Amino acid sequence: MLSNYLPRKISPLTTRQYTSVLKKSCGATLLEMMISLFVMGVGMLGILGMQTQAMRFNHQAYSYSQAVFLAQDILESMRANRAAAPIYQIAMGNNPGVAKSCEGANTNCNAQQMRDWDIQRWRNNISQRLPGGQSSIELVGDTYSINIEFDIVKINEEEHSATTDYKRQNYILKSGI
Repeated sequence: MLSNYLPRKISPLTTRQYTSVLKKSCGATLLEMMISLFVMGVGMLGILGMQTQAMRFNHQAYSYSQAVFLAQDILESMRANRAAAPIYQIAMGNNPGVAKSCEGANTNCNAQQMRDWDIQRWRNNISQRLPGGQSSIELVGDTYSINIEFDIVKINEEEHSATTDYKRQNYILKSGI
Protein backbone atom coordinates (compact mmCIF):
# COMPACT_ATOMS: atom_id res chain seq x y z
CA MET A 1 0.00 0.00 0.00
CA LEU A 2 2.80 2.34 0.85
CA SER A 3 4.52 1.46 -2.42
CA ASN A 4 1.79 3.32 -4.33
CA TYR A 5 2.96 6.64 -2.86
CA LEU A 6 6.70 6.18 -3.31
CA PRO A 7 8.39 7.77 -6.34
CA ARG A 8 9.15 5.41 -9.15
CA LYS A 9 12.22 5.27 -11.26
CA ILE A 10 11.58 6.20 -14.85
CA SER A 11 13.65 4.55 -17.49
CA PRO A 12 15.47 6.76 -20.06
CA LEU A 13 13.58 5.12 -22.91
CA THR A 14 10.17 6.27 -21.72
CA THR A 15 11.32 9.84 -21.04
CA ARG A 16 12.61 10.16 -24.61
CA GLN A 17 9.25 9.13 -25.97
CA TYR A 18 7.47 11.70 -23.79
CA THR A 19 9.86 14.54 -24.62
CA SER A 20 9.39 14.08 -28.35
CA VAL A 21 5.61 14.25 -27.87
CA LEU A 22 5.94 17.29 -25.56
CA LYS A 23 8.13 19.15 -28.05
CA LYS A 24 5.45 18.87 -30.72
CA SER A 25 2.75 20.42 -28.46
CA CYS A 26 4.73 22.53 -26.03
CA GLY A 27 2.61 25.75 -26.26
CA ALA A 28 2.27 29.02 -28.17
CA THR A 29 5.01 30.42 -30.32
CA LEU A 30 6.22 34.02 -30.26
CA LEU A 31 4.28 34.82 -33.43
CA GLU A 32 1.01 33.53 -31.94
CA MET A 33 1.60 35.59 -28.80
CA MET A 34 2.25 38.77 -30.82
CA ILE A 35 -0.91 38.24 -32.88
CA SER A 36 -3.02 37.71 -29.77
CA LEU A 37 -1.56 40.84 -28.15
CA PHE A 38 -2.29 42.83 -31.30
CA VAL A 39 -5.92 41.65 -31.37
CA MET A 40 -6.29 42.45 -27.69
CA GLY A 41 -4.77 45.92 -28.21
CA VAL A 42 -7.22 46.69 -31.02
CA GLY A 43 -10.07 45.63 -28.73
CA MET A 44 -8.79 47.89 -25.96
CA LEU A 45 -8.62 50.85 -28.35
CA GLY A 46 -12.24 50.21 -29.28
CA ILE A 47 -13.22 50.20 -25.62
CA LEU A 48 -11.31 53.44 -25.04
CA GLY A 49 -13.13 55.07 -27.96
CA MET A 50 -16.50 54.00 -26.59
CA GLN A 51 -15.58 55.35 -23.15
CA THR A 52 -14.61 58.72 -24.64
CA GLN A 53 -17.90 58.95 -26.52
CA ALA A 54 -19.85 57.97 -23.41
CA MET A 55 -18.18 60.72 -21.40
CA ARG A 56 -18.94 63.29 -24.10
CA PHE A 57 -22.59 62.26 -24.33
CA ASN A 58 -22.86 62.28 -20.55
CA HIS A 59 -21.56 65.86 -20.44
CA GLN A 60 -24.00 66.91 -23.18
CA ALA A 61 -26.92 65.35 -21.30
CA TYR A 62 -25.85 67.15 -18.13
CA SER A 63 -25.72 70.50 -19.95
CA TYR A 64 -29.15 69.98 -21.52
CA SER A 65 -30.73 69.00 -18.21
CA GLN A 66 -29.21 72.08 -16.56
CA ALA A 67 -30.69 74.26 -19.34
CA VAL A 68 -34.12 72.67 -18.84
CA PHE A 69 -33.89 73.15 -15.08
CA LEU A 70 -32.83 76.80 -15.41
CA ALA A 71 -35.59 77.61 -17.92
CA GLN A 72 -38.18 76.07 -15.59
CA ASP A 73 -36.68 78.02 -12.68
CA ILE A 74 -37.20 81.44 -14.29
CA LEU A 75 -40.66 80.42 -15.52
CA GLU A 76 -41.68 79.55 -11.96
CA SER A 77 -40.25 82.87 -10.74
CA MET A 78 -42.34 84.66 -13.36
CA ARG A 79 -45.44 82.74 -12.27
CA ALA A 80 -44.78 83.72 -8.67
CA ASN A 81 -44.50 87.40 -9.71
CA ARG A 82 -47.42 87.45 -12.22
CA ALA A 83 -47.98 91.19 -11.96
CA ALA A 84 -44.47 91.89 -13.25
CA ALA A 85 -44.23 88.96 -15.69
CA PRO A 86 -44.38 91.17 -18.85
CA ILE A 87 -41.33 93.15 -17.70
CA TYR A 88 -39.20 89.99 -17.37
CA GLN A 89 -38.34 90.35 -21.06
CA ILE A 90 -34.58 90.63 -21.56
CA ALA A 91 -32.29 90.53 -24.57
CA MET A 92 -29.64 87.88 -25.20
CA GLY A 93 -26.55 88.41 -23.08
CA ASN A 94 -24.75 87.29 -19.99
CA ASN A 95 -24.62 90.45 -17.85
CA PRO A 96 -26.74 89.77 -14.76
CA GLY A 97 -26.63 93.38 -13.52
CA VAL A 98 -26.88 94.42 -9.88
CA ALA A 99 -30.10 94.10 -7.92
CA LYS A 100 -31.29 94.43 -4.35
CA SER A 101 -31.37 91.08 -2.57
CA CYS A 102 -34.93 89.83 -2.18
CA GLU A 103 -33.93 86.61 -0.48
CA GLY A 104 -35.46 85.70 2.84
CA ALA A 105 -38.78 86.08 4.60
CA ASN A 106 -38.32 89.59 5.99
CA THR A 107 -37.37 91.43 2.80
CA ASN A 108 -39.64 94.11 1.40
CA CYS A 109 -39.33 94.09 -2.38
CA ASN A 110 -41.74 95.49 -4.91
CA ALA A 111 -42.49 93.69 -8.20
CA GLN A 112 -39.70 95.50 -10.12
CA GLN A 113 -37.08 94.71 -7.44
CA MET A 114 -38.21 91.09 -7.35
CA ARG A 115 -37.90 90.88 -11.15
CA ASP A 116 -34.37 92.35 -11.02
CA TRP A 117 -33.38 89.91 -8.27
CA ASP A 118 -34.82 86.93 -10.18
CA ILE A 119 -33.03 87.90 -13.41
CA GLN A 120 -29.71 88.49 -11.62
CA ARG A 121 -29.89 85.18 -9.76
CA TRP A 122 -30.98 83.32 -12.93
CA ARG A 123 -28.24 84.74 -15.14
CA ASN A 124 -25.60 84.08 -12.48
CA ASN A 125 -26.75 80.43 -12.34
CA ILE A 126 -26.61 80.17 -16.14
CA SER A 127 -23.06 81.55 -16.30
CA GLN A 128 -21.92 79.22 -13.50
CA ARG A 129 -23.59 76.00 -14.68
CA LEU A 130 -23.36 76.25 -18.48
CA PRO A 131 -20.15 77.00 -20.41
CA GLY A 132 -20.63 80.21 -22.39
CA GLY A 133 -24.23 80.41 -21.18
CA GLN A 134 -26.41 83.30 -22.35
CA SER A 135 -30.15 83.83 -22.08
CA SER A 136 -33.13 85.86 -23.23
CA ILE A 137 -36.85 86.09 -22.50
CA GLU A 138 -39.38 87.30 -25.05
CA LEU A 139 -43.15 87.73 -24.93
CA VAL A 140 -45.00 86.91 -28.16
CA GLY A 141 -48.74 87.26 -27.70
CA ASP A 142 -49.55 85.30 -24.54
CA THR A 143 -46.54 82.99 -24.85
CA TYR A 144 -43.19 83.54 -23.19
CA SER A 145 -40.14 82.24 -25.02
CA ILE A 146 -37.20 81.48 -22.74
CA ASN A 147 -34.03 80.96 -24.77
CA ILE A 148 -30.80 79.58 -23.29
CA GLU A 149 -27.65 79.20 -25.40
CA PHE A 150 -24.53 77.37 -24.26
CA ASP A 151 -21.40 75.66 -25.58
CA ILE A 152 -20.70 71.95 -25.73
CA VAL A 153 -17.08 70.87 -26.00
CA LYS A 154 -16.54 68.90 -29.20
CA ILE A 155 -14.01 66.08 -29.54
CA ASN A 156 -11.71 66.55 -32.52
CA GLU A 157 -11.72 63.34 -34.54
CA GLU A 158 -8.11 63.65 -35.76
CA GLU A 159 -6.50 64.17 -32.35
CA HIS A 160 -8.91 62.09 -30.19
CA SER A 161 -8.56 64.59 -27.36
CA ALA A 162 -10.56 67.47 -25.98
CA THR A 163 -9.99 70.68 -27.92
CA THR A 164 -11.23 74.23 -27.77
CA ASP A 165 -13.73 73.61 -30.58
CA TYR A 166 -17.20 74.45 -29.33
CA LYS A 167 -20.56 73.68 -30.74
CA ARG A 168 -23.24 76.20 -29.77
CA GLN A 169 -26.46 74.66 -28.46
CA ASN A 170 -29.81 76.31 -28.00
CA TYR A 171 -32.68 75.37 -25.69
CA ILE A 172 -36.02 77.17 -26.04
CA LEU A 173 -38.94 76.82 -23.64
CA LYS A 174 -42.25 78.28 -24.77
CA SER A 175 -45.00 78.55 -22.21
CA GLY A 176 -47.83 80.68 -20.98
CA ILE A 177 -48.09 81.98 -17.46
